Amino acid sequence: MNINEININRQLKFLTACDIGEKLLAVDIDGYGIFEIEKASGKSKILVALQRNNQGRLIYQAVEKYKDKVFFFPNNFTLEPVLVFDIKKNKERYINLFLKSKFFVGNYKPIYRVGDTVWLFPDDIHSELVVFDLINEEINIIASWKGAMKEIQINYVNSYRKVGNLLKVNESYYVTIIRTNIIVEISTNSYEIKLHRLSREISLFVSMDYDGENIWILDISNGIIKWNYKRGMEERFQLFEKSELPRFKDILCGKKYIWLIPYMQNKQIAKIDYNTKRMEIVEIFSNEFEYDTENCVDVMFGMIYRKEKVVDLYPMNGNLVIHIDLEKDILLQNHEVITLPEEWTNEDIIKYELNKSRESERMNTNDFFNVFINGNIVERVKEDNYTKGESIWDRLK
Repeated sequence: MNINEININRQLKFLTACDIGEKLLAVDIDGYGIFEIEKASGKSKILVALQRNNQGRLIYQAVEKYKDKVFFFPNNFTLEPVLVFDIKKNKERYINLFLKSKFFVGNYKPIYRVGDTVWLFPDDIHSELVVFDLINEEINIIASWKGAMKEIQINYVNSYRKVGNLLKVNESYYVTIIRTNIIVEISTNSYEIKLHRLSREISLFVSMDYDGENIWILDISNGIIKWNYKRGMEERFQLFEKSELPRFKDILCGKKYIWLIPYMQNKQIAKIDYNTKRMEIVEIFSNEFEYDTENCVDVMFGMIYRKEKVVDLYPMNGNLVIHIDLEKDILLQNHEVITLPEEWTNEDIIKYELNKSRESERMNTNDFFNVFINGNIVERVKEDNYTKGESIWDRLK
């Protein structure tokens, strides 16, 4: 097969990243290295090749920055430690949270930044709510959490539940307990917990946002809930038909509209008028938008970065970047490709993809990355047959 006949995907795929001004720091979707990405051009370079403790994907669910340190929190704490990258020193290290505290057990999802700490919500709601201090890298707990969770009656089948997103409203944080009708309120000052009960159960993957008066809740199976947290009043809207796969995963409150962010292969963003409840669908045109459904994890936009009233949505497996101005209710579509390093040839990328997907063809990926990290000039022999070409990969085996 001639290499010129192959469609080479040069996109750098990642689920989450850290915004450091004009650049992003991200770990690629398979966890092979830390990349620096120029936001203006979409160009990247590899900074560090990472240690890998297992043969599967190494996915990080959250990234937080404190001064010159960037913390990458793994999707599975039982398999991987927290990765810490020092921006100035350009070095990485690892923290095993199980060795930090007896309270750290099991796995944790989701994870949210609260001041100079990170809150890690347990998969099992009856375990401790863990707080990781970004300054001293120590673990504490929210002592009131475990006692409050005892009030929630659950059966064996649903004993392990994840919570929805964490939302700050004035002096409290709000979080939903999925597959219950309960919204938990946590005081920002005393950590006192109150349990609020809706009229019906919340089913799956709940997202919430605040319009200045009401909390809007997206229950991706049961529609949208408008909840006045002060008066305890709620309204429910079933604005889209139920389907086997939910269409939307995140809700954002603009000035005039509520915005719904797509889930999985859905190529539509929806906006809903607060007053009329009329929903308008914004199509992401298929002739411009490329999306790799074969390698889709479970989200279309992996990273959602919000800075005050401006939200940037970065793709996991596509070439579309969405920017939403919630103050002006404006959506901009930029067909930008965040690319793998320019110095990687097509042959390098093919070998890189083979290395990730085929267990039998795994090579020393760190050696490959280190060549480019050290800035070496690499000479390659041009070959028509991409499976035999003498690339940098072949020389390092």
